[in-house]
Amino acid sequence: MSPSKYDEDKLPKWARTKLWTLRRNLEIAEAKIAALVSADTDDTDTFYDIYHQFPERRHGRPLPRGSMVRFVYGDGNMQHFDVSLRESELVIQGADRLFILPHASNHIRVKGLTW
Repeated sequence: MSPSKYDEDKLPKWARTKLWTLRRNLEIAEAKIAALVSADTDDTDTFYDIYHQFPERRHGRPLPRGSMVRFVYGDGNMQHFDVSLRESELVIQGADRLFILPHASNHIRVKGLTW
């Protein structure tokens, strides 16, 4: 059974105030996420979903300029790559050591190695 407004009226004032604050913060966060996801700017350098799920967008869906993207691998327990673009350099930071595997002149693979 989910709590109703009537049930909340029985709570102490500090608890009702805390619930109101949490709900308001959630609304603000959801609005910010919606604004980021729906952003359509020509000024960005970071996109996701670049392979035609949204064919009306040539480069995919934009993220804010300079966004860092985290890729989680393995069991996800502190195994990740953080990737961003700095001027003309792709910056890759790993939770552990990184192993660079050249594949072609325009293609590399990066593997995370644990101790």
